[in-house]
Amino acid sequence: MSDWQQIALGDLQSRGVAVPSQGTGAVPLQQEHLERTRHGLTDEFTNVAASDTKALGDLCPVIGSGPSWAAKDESSVPSEGALAVLKITNTRPDGSVDLNELAYVAGLPARTKVIGPTSLVMIRTNGNRKRIGNVYLPPEEVHGAAVSAFQFILDAHDAETRDYLYMVLRSPRIQHLMSESASGSTGLGNLAVRWLKTLKIPWPDALERKSQVKVIGAVDDQITALDKEAGALDALLRVRKEELFAHYAATANMLPIGEVLKEIKRPITVDPEAEYRQIGIRSHGRGLFTKEAVTGESLGSKRVFWVEPGDLVINIVFAWEGAVAVVPPEIEGYCGSHRFPSYRRLDGGDIEFFRLFFSTKTGTQLLANCSPGGAGRNRTLSRKRLMESPVGMPSAQEQDRAISELRALEANILALRAEADRLRAVHSTLLSGLLDRTIDIKSAELEV
Repeated sequence: MSDWQQIALGDLQSRGVAVPSQGTGAVPLQQEHLERTRHGLTDEFTNVAASDTKALGDLCPVIGSGPSWAAKDESSVPSEGALAVLKITNTRPDGSVDLNELAYVAGLPARTKVIGPTSLVMIRTNGNRKRIGNVYLPPEEVHGAAVSAFQFILDAHDAETRDYLYMVLRSPRIQHLMSESASGSTGLGNLAVRWLKTLKIPWPDALERKSQVKVIGAVDDQITALDKEAGALDALLRVRKEELFAHYAATANMLPIGEVLKEIKRPITVDPEAEYRQIGIRSHGRGLFTKEAVTGESLGSKRVFWVEPGDLVINIVFAWEGAVAVVPPEIEGYCGSHRFPSYRRLDGGDIEFFRLFFSTKTGTQLLANCSPGGAGRNRTLSRKRLMESPVGMPSAQEQDRAISELRALEANILALRAEADRLRAVHSTLLSGLLDRTIDIKSAELEV
């Protein structure tokens, strides 16, 4: 059985890829796959003769970046003489184009290049080199829009060439090559137009190009559908949480949090010769992550405390950003900084109630209100003030019902996103194989 057949789209579960846990902070699977693929990549596609390639500049006669403008020149509403602009923040790391916050800028140069029906948009400059060269297919809604100086517009000869290039330029090999070829050593990498125009692109016959685009497009469509469904469920989850906790605040018994939660301290007497595994807490309710083990000697005078599965942990420096999580079962034998206090329920109830509460706008605002100002993003939580703050506490039965409802939505979202990640890994492997001609296009067509 071929490698491609073993990762057939219809048999994802047989590949044994686990659904990422909410609390583990697992790296998205497509990123892991891309990291693995990058090792050992060369500048050339194997099994592709030089005569079967074309320079990108021959396929895209116009490649250019957008103009610069000041933030004060932007408006959120269109006006006479203003151009819509697709900024780098509209081009998401997941490959999607976000149209929710388009800006409009007046007074741009008359020669400003705008997005057309055969255009692609590419990231030219970024502090994260893995984003340099990321390419996007702009939807019709932004045809006629400009891009920023941090992006390129690539105008292909025709729509078929654009679609093929959109496929090829997203391949792990070319993404790696563009990332590594970006110049600059002060944090920002920059792709040069001259280099980009010489980039060699595999160029099989028209029928094979069309077939490759069709196969990869079928996978893209499945990923898009999964992302869309996950996004809709995520929106439903956010609305439902706000509804439930607003209802409890209006109708349930209001109790100081300190009457329901208690801080638990498990101090560690650090052994300089021992190793300690630590946790970190992500902002915006995105769970925990784990760090590499360190020796007790390297901890120095740092105070650390054991955390246990079922603890509610809060990063007191970034609590105002929703840096709250529950320690999952797999995080056992770990410790946390003194800045990560642990809490348990005093009444025997489910700690998930508070994780869910603190992930609402009301809950995050409460944490912010208890975190007086400071330098930059660092605003330390007043634990005393938090414990004195009231929260609506419905009956134990209602708490359990709400937790069950909301966690079911979370589980469905995680499953959809995990499946989309699996398909992205399949996408990368399939695309590399098609371009290297190690996967036969006819067998790939049968699979999708």
